[in-house]
Amino acid sequence: MLAISWLLIVAFEPNGGPRLYEYIVIGYLLGTLFAQTTLASAWVALGPGTIQWRLSASVVWLLALVTAFGVSIAIHSGPDDVALTVALCLAGQWIGVQIPLWIMTLAWGLSIRAGEAEPSGRPLQFGIRQLMILTAIVAVLFGAGRVVVAQLIAEAPDRTLGGGEALVFAFLAVAAVVLMLPLIVATLVPRFAWLATLAITVLIGLATAWEVSLLSALSLGGPDQWHFASINAFSVFWILAILSLVRLAGFGLARR
Repeated sequence: MLAISWLLIVAFEPNGGPRLYEYIVIGYLLGTLFAQTTLASAWVALGPGTIQWRLSASVVWLLALVTAFGVSIAIHSGPDDVALTVALCLAGQWIGVQIPLWIMTLAWGLSIRAGEAEPSGRPLQFGIRQLMILTAIVAVLFGAGRVVVAQLIAEAPDRTLGGGEALVFAFLAVAAVVLMLPLIVATLVPRFAWLATLAITVLIGLATAWEVSLLSALSLGGPDQWHFASINAFSVFWILAILSLVRLAGFGLARR
């Protein structure tokens, strides 16, 4: 699955074609890059095996994504600065996702393991309640960001807050961290994972509209609501596809 996804990144022409083609291609490219970077980062903090193995595999995964996108830019004569910008955003996202996950790992001793209980038979200390706490934190971040942006616009209504492709990609990378992190945890919770996943997916859909309005307020230009919908749809697809295979194999979040 991963190898095919990287080949498609190389093959797709991001420019040209009808509008619908553009939405699908841009959504696939950015959704795949951001979602798989999130998964690669989560593997370092939560994956089984030694930290050396997890870190090495994650870095190789990230480099494969960056290389595939760079080759695509080279083949289709895209601007080199876009490839560098995306690579830097993915590196920042890779680091940013690990921070809350390592806090969870240290607080609850979690990792992806077979089974749903400790060897002693005691129930897990992680579940829907902890997921809701994480989701509430995400909601607070959303609300705080909205308040800060509104305040900046009120203080300087005639001043744009930046511009250019670099800020757009950085915005998308931050949004990928905030939106997709709860989905990863929801998919891996030991019990009622389907219910938690459904709830978080609905919230991601509602947050997509929020992304569009915030990007518009920042005066950055770039993606419209259909770009965001396509990017988030492909991001959700990759996270659910890969982690569903993990769950079908009998693995989930358990205490180390």
